[in-house]
Amino acid sequence: MITRASAVILAALWFMTACASDPRDLLQDGYYTAEAIDFDHRGWKEYLTIYVCDGRIVSAEYNARNSRGFLLSWDMADKRRSTLDTGTNQGKYSRAYTVALLNRQDPARVDLAPGAARNHQRFQRLAEAAIGQARAGSRKVAFVPLPVPQDPL
Repeated sequence: MITRASAVILAALWFMTACASDPRDLLQDGYYTAEAIDFDHRGWKEYLTIYVCDGRIVSAEYNARNSRGFLLSWDMADKRRSTLDTGTNQGKYSRAYTVALLNRQDPARVDLAPGAARNHQRFQRLAEAAIGQARAGSRKVAFVPLPVPQDPL
């Protein structure tokens, strides 16, 4: 005979089992990086590095670097030009995208940042690749083909 207490325990066990995540969806702790295969037409290569702790993305860096290792977010001339052309710059939209990724944990749920439409899809592809590496536990850099911008700025 099943008592009320054992029925509650069985229901709780069933609920926990039914709601358990697929092991393939779990992120392994560590740092994971995805970067563009090639430099873009202006000489920058985008990358995203995520840090996973306790199965969640807790830190992310989205940026681009040139062949000398200089970071796009530090390029003041590019910041001025981009801000005049689009109303934003790499520093602003990269923070918006990484904060959204940290909050939502899903690149598909990262909203488009104003003025950074062409970077949205690129960010999502890099995030999907980095998360794929985290699921697999692979510390190798994932090289990602990124779409070529339609309007060279």
